[in-house]
Amino acid sequence: MLDMITFAFLKEKHGVYGKQRLWGTVGWGIMASVTGVVIQKYNEHSKDGYIDYRPAFWLLLSCIGIAVCFNAFISVKIEHHSQNITEDVLCVVKKPEVLVFLFAVFAFGLQFGALITFTLWYLVDLGASETLLGLTLATESIFEVPFLFIAGWFIKRIGHVRCFYLGFLAWGVRFIGQSYLKNPWWILLLNPFHGVAFGLVYASFVSFSNVIAVPGTSATIQGLVSGVFDGIGGGLGSLVGGMLYESYGGAITFRCFGILALVSLLVYWLMNCFLKPELAPSLKMQNGLEETIRQNDCNLLHEKPFAMEEERKELVEQNLTHQNLIST
Repeated sequence: MLDMITFAFLKEKHGVYGKQRLWGTVGWGIMASVTGVVIQKYNEHSKDGYIDYRPAFWLLLSCIGIAVCFNAFISVKIEHHSQNITEDVLCVVKKPEVLVFLFAVFAFGLQFGALITFTLWYLVDLGASETLLGLTLATESIFEVPFLFIAGWFIKRIGHVRCFYLGFLAWGVRFIGQSYLKNPWWILLLNPFHGVAFGLVYASFVSFSNVIAVPGTSATIQGLVSGVFDGIGGGLGSLVGGMLYESYGGAITFRCFGILALVSLLVYWLMNCFLKPELAPSLKMQNGLEETIRQNDCNLLHEKPFAMEEERKELVEQNLTHQNLIST
């Protein structure tokens, strides 16, 4: 819902989404560092070695309360409402390029599930302190910020698909490198890859979701993509990761996920090789040109996610010509 609200405010300025999202990363990094220090200080005099994590939940409740107070004053105007939400969503989801996109989202979710569930656990097994755990999350956030800031520039220059290619490569390098750690402090050298693996990728697939959504379905499409990423992909990544971690340990688990990221890169590339984006000028002409242009824009996303104004004008002219031919 937050992503949908953000795009409602941004309107047509999809490319600056990352500049808004980066403030969430800043907050995440600050609170991760603060929470790590607070927990360590709170447990300094613990005699039984038991770590009490209650301060983290107290801080969480405080932040949620502050967020609720601010959100109560946000007013969002939804300009488009879908007449048939189910039909409109299915119209988007059944397109081959969208199905391939959802595969990528699912594959990224697998990696993210392993990351958030087992990275800190793995570092603790290597002897990391609570301060290092907080610092790990903080440095991940630090490297997310610049990539979220320039995500729009990347998407315009190389397209969503190539941003996903870079993301898969970053996940693979990070996890394979992580699997060979002996000293937990070396994790800080691998955290720069998180900027591409999560920052650039997240901004790309949220942007892609908003562009392909039929007017009035943005929230539903964003929810679908988030469900595939966090729910199905993240949940399955945690489940499979837990089975691997229990049987083979952290090193083998992350090595397997690193190899999986590289295999996913290959599969995703092959899928895109078989896609042949075409400009189809006759999609439900009786409903006007907007739906046709939106479909054509979706096809162009493979290489040019944000169609230039000249291209859109050309599409309009093509469809007007087609309408005239039909009427005559």
